[in-house]
Amino acid sequence: MKWVLPKCWFYAVFLLPLFLFAEGEHLENAPPERILIGWEYRHGDFNENGIAIEDWFADWKSGWNEAHCLRYSARGHDGHYIWYRVTLPETRYTDGALFLPPVLTAFELYLDQEMIYRYGEFQPGANNKFAGIVRHLISLPGNYYGKELSIRVYSGDSNSLGVVDAGESVWIGSKSELILTVFRQNLDSVILGALFFFIGVFTAFIYFIRSAPRPDFLGWFALLSGFLGLYYVLSDPIGELLIPSVELRYYLGPSPFFLFPIGLFGFMNNMIGPDRILRKLRNLHLFVGLGVVLLDLLDILYMGEVIFIYLGLVTITISLGTFSAVKAWRQDGRLDGKLIVIGFIIVGLGGLYDVSAGLGIFNPQKWISHYTFFLFILLLGYIIERRFRRNSESLAEKRLQLEESNRTLETRVEQRTAELNQKNVSLQNTLDQLERAQDQLVMKDKMASLGNLVAGVAHEVNNPIGAVNSAADVTARCITKLNNLLEKNGSANENGTTSVNKVVGLLEQNNGVIITAGKRITEIVRSLKNFARLDEAEFQSANIHDGIDSTLTLVQHELKNKVDIIRNYGELPSVECYPNQLNQVFMNLFVNAAHAIEEKGELFIDTKKLADGVEICIRDTGKGIQPEALKKIFDPGFTTKGVGVGTGLGLSISYNIIQKHHGDITVDSTPGKGTTFTIRLPLEQPNAK
Repeated sequence: MKWVLPKCWFYAVFLLPLFLFAEGEHLENAPPERILIGWEYRHGDFNENGIAIEDWFADWKSGWNEAHCLRYSARGHDGHYIWYRVTLPETRYTDGALFLPPVLTAFELYLDQEMIYRYGEFQPGANNKFAGIVRHLISLPGNYYGKELSIRVYSGDSNSLGVVDAGESVWIGSKSELILTVFRQNLDSVILGALFFFIGVFTAFIYFIRSAPRPDFLGWFALLSGFLGLYYVLSDPIGELLIPSVELRYYLGPSPFFLFPIGLFGFMNNMIGPDRILRKLRNLHLFVGLGVVLLDLLDILYMGEVIFIYLGLVTITISLGTFSAVKAWRQDGRLDGKLIVIGFIIVGLGGLYDVSAGLGIFNPQKWISHYTFFLFILLLGYIIERRFRRNSESLAEKRLQLEESNRTLETRVEQRTAELNQKNVSLQNTLDQLERAQDQLVMKDKMASLGNLVAGVAHEVNNPIGAVNSAADVTARCITKLNNLLEKNGSANENGTTSVNKVVGLLEQNNGVIITAGKRITEIVRSLKNFARLDEAEFQSANIHDGIDSTLTLVQHELKNKVDIIRNYGELPSVECYPNQLNQVFMNLFVNAAHAIEEKGELFIDTKKLADGVEICIRDTGKGIQPEALKKIFDPGFTTKGVGVGTGLGLSISYNIIQKHHGDITVDSTPGKGTTFTIRLPLEQPNAK
């Protein structure tokens, strides 16, 4: 990349003298002649007395004036027709022809007052605007030499009459040589235009293949060089061969000329730093260019009529850009700024020369703006190359720094690895401490659950024991009365028998109460044993429903009188598990449900078999959980019961127990409606201990 752009400039400088020399040698020996002097003009609508002329040749000798320039030589006249005439040279050409530059609207060509050619519409019309870009190669009759050539020109605008010579002039010669001469007349601008276009396309290619961030100055330079190249190629007669369509050539020819200043001032604004003047000049040309195209499409103002005025605008804006470049150069003193100033001055002088020639101030032998732009492009290319070279040097310096960093990378990696190993050991120690702390928390929660369990058992056992004591007391009193009756009566009689029967019946009822209370105590003890599984192996196949029922019996003191239990049990197979741990999960969920139901509610317990496991769904109709709390519901220490009410460990321990069983537990809650916990467990535990 460092040498690509400089090579392009080298080839351009090397080839330029070749085609300039070839052009000069050819034109020097070319037989066609340019008709530059001897032209006269007169207005064809009215005579000098203001009377309309019906026969233009009737008074052919009067009213003629010397024509110094064929372009716009009748400004300010009220008519729409103008005549030009000149005597053709005596030179005789085989297959003689006349080359006429574009005419503003329409014209007729006469040879000794005999019409030999006609072009365009002699009336106002939108199609007339395309006449200003068509060059005419007209065959002449065999005896043309020495005769009078007359041109009758029509224009819809009375202020703009004449031939658009644009420095091309009128040529006469043999048709074949004339074609070569005209095409080669501006061959230098075509070759330079093609070179500009190639440089623009190549720069755009470099811009797009670079990885982001792309240098913006390359994009602006591509626009500048590409549009300049298109303009110089398409505005030449060779453009008529490249683009046969007159309408398409009309818009493609001058459009790049209106657009290239956008790339120019965008490039300058990017290269010398953000500048308010350059930014406004870029926006001005964007607005003017789009405005001219729009007005032309609306047939309000034609591009061909303002192109020389726009060239003056370009010259003025380049002068303002030169001022900004000088200011930037004086601020930082860099060589880039100095070169830009020189380039602006060269382009400004070339543009001023071409504008003056285009306005008819003098008759130019050659347009020079493409040469000045060529020098300017070379300077800009050199500046870009310097910018890339500086970037390359900076990149090389960074590469050296990277290599130095790579040399020390292994040592730093070893040091970093040692630090990471040390941190890993520290993290492992911390993890072990956390596991021990978790075990302690689990044990603490178990002790808390055991305390609640003992309190519940004591509460539940007291009631049947009270009934037993009361029944025993009644039995004792009945026996005393029975003995008294037996002693008093001494023998059985009818009344005595009746009394004895009543006492015996009372004893039987009381004995039934004692039996019922004993059964209840037995059931409580059995549930307590099922919950703790003290007489069974720790890991075994267990019936989930037995664990749920046993746990419900033990937490009855939390649920009775306010919670209605609805069981919807499915047919479940035995599950390999730690029964006492699952019972602890059920107890935590049942107690939480009881606490969530403030007055009266329901607790739904649904079970069903899955394809490879079981599902237990525990749903309450309590106050529910807020959405922001659901994300932290299984975190250790998190509780919704308030400070001093809950430890925040029940659900965390339950979550860990379910994870230990390779299952999962999820929660879904709607505030004000209730909460649902769903537990899914596999039938068999992999790697169970």
